[in-house]
Amino acid sequence: MNNTRDQLKQYIIASGQSQAVVAKEIRVSEAALSQFLSETYNGNNEVLCRKVKAFIQKTEKNGLPPSAPGFIVTSIVKEIWYAVKYAHMNRDIALIYGDAGRGKSKALREYAAKHAGVIYIEADATTQNTKAILEEIWKAIGKRNPEPERYMKEGIIDELRDSGRLIIIDEANQLNHKALEAIRALHDKGNMGIVLAGNSIIYERINSRNDTLYAQIVCRIGIRKHIFGKIAKSDIESLFEQKKLSTRCTDYLHQLANGKGGLTYMIKIYLLAEAAARSHKEELDVKHLSMAHKMQSGQY
Repeated sequence: MNNTRDQLKQYIIASGQSQAVVAKEIRVSEAALSQFLSETYNGNNEVLCRKVKAFIQKTEKNGLPPSAPGFIVTSIVKEIWYAVKYAHMNRDIALIYGDAGRGKSKALREYAAKHAGVIYIEADATTQNTKAILEEIWKAIGKRNPEPERYMKEGIIDELRDSGRLIIIDEANQLNHKALEAIRALHDKGNMGIVLAGNSIIYERINSRNDTLYAQIVCRIGIRKHIFGKIAKSDIESLFEQKKLSTRCTDYLHQLANGKGGLTYMIKIYLLAEAAARSHKEELDVKHLSMAHKMQSGQY
């Protein structure tokens, strides 16, 4: 059993995956896996050990999956965090917008993870109206059963008023006008910080001087941050520092990061190329990256 624990610990380190991800793959709870590894599990250790053994055997057969580079504080992350911190400390509204693939979502999630009491919501097509987005915030503050819109709004305000907490709404360009007005009301009545982040659509919609529909929101935005421009080569080098890639590879990845799709697309290409290199038992090279790029664009 101790040998199985050691093997799993080594796998987690080598793969770069979190215990939460590994627990899902083994099909056990994260708490149970954590307790098993620390030798404090009160359940049936033999059964859990067999599940872990089966998982390790499968990974030995298939090999380690390629892992994405970990989070690092790039120059873009610093810009995003500056605006988020301003809204947080001053209980103001920040508008963060820019092209896709620049790492906005990762930066926002990381800020939320590092700061207690920060609520991170990622909007989508199913949460674009007032009731849906309020339900997401309602659940995030620990409430179970959704209520009518008015009661949820008032309940959120009562819970968060003057608390110094922050609500981050990513992909805020998905929200319709009434939903954005509801978020504004949370800020006004609850004296709390709000971050609205998304693509350029959110800026164009809110900041349109020809449309008085969003005038109430426009006048309340304390800071705007446009995320644009080239991704620095030093950021790519830092991102892949642990991977020990060649200069030719980082140059190629830097070029991809500054193309269509940005960092998100670049990481997809890296993972595909790394998988191809491993399948041929080769060190990752530009040829693998080039092949992955062609495969993604349908040219291969």
